[in-house]
Amino acid sequence: MFTLALSGGGLLGAAHLGVLEVLAEKGVKPIAVAGTSAGGLVASLVAAQVPVSTMIAWAKDVTSHPWDFFDLNIKGLVEEIWPDDHEPATGLVNPEKFLKSLIRLAPGINTISDWKLPCTIISVDIATMVPVAFSPVPGLQSPEPGWQIISQADLLWALNATMAMPGLFDAVRRGTHLYVDGGIANTLPSDWAYQLSPSPVLAVNVAPTTVVNGEHMGIADILSRSESFVTQYLSNVENRGYPVLTISPPTEGTPFFGFHDYDHLVEIGRQTALNAWPQIEAFISTPFPKS
Repeated sequence: MFTLALSGGGLLGAAHLGVLEVLAEKGVKPIAVAGTSAGGLVASLVAAQVPVSTMIAWAKDVTSHPWDFFDLNIKGLVEEIWPDDHEPATGLVNPEKFLKSLIRLAPGINTISDWKLPCTIISVDIATMVPVAFSPVPGLQSPEPGWQIISQADLLWALNATMAMPGLFDAVRRGTHLYVDGGIANTLPSDWAYQLSPSPVLAVNVAPTTVVNGEHMGIADILSRSESFVTQYLSNVENRGYPVLTISPPTEGTPFFGFHDYDHLVEIGRQTALNAWPQIEAFISTPFPKS
């Protein structure tokens, strides 16, 4: 038995699908899953028990025709520049059509309580400066102080919140609260995966980990690598105290909006999992003593 943790990384999250494809081929399934941002979206699909082949085909359609799934916030941006009584934009891009299309992959899964596996996806309430875990699991405890656990939420709220990269995608307004991408708090939630079920944690980090030439980096690249820095920093300072195996598909050099690189990213994830399979198999097969 094992749990799964999936990192953020924008479009680089396509590599998660290649990893999941290998796990499905090997006949192994996680008993619980946690994810952030792109990893949160995939985690929700895993928790809804959507076949990985369906995920891959749907994401291929999105990356082939992204203009059909995302809208620019023209009116909101005007309100930001010339404010009046209307609300300003919370991001450059409105992902609502994308998210509703994703939710349709799992009919009957409309709230986080409908997930079929224990699942947690990560966000941050930027208004109150509190990290947030969306999870319906009864009695779930935070691995560290200061977190809010939201146990009842519609799926659109939770998914929008986990992927709302600050300034890029629309944040989620709920009363006086404003929810953004959980990557600024915990972009590889292996600790939350362990909290869901004390078992070995297979963590997949799709965030780039090596030095790159920053000469031609744009807004999206800067935001993406900022999350990557948080991932690496927290991984270095965190004293986990539980069994975790992290695999890192080599996603360096792929643009944040490199939609044409989708097939390549899936294959990178696939090859990374195949190469690591002997290690993964031994890790998830080792009996884990319960405390």
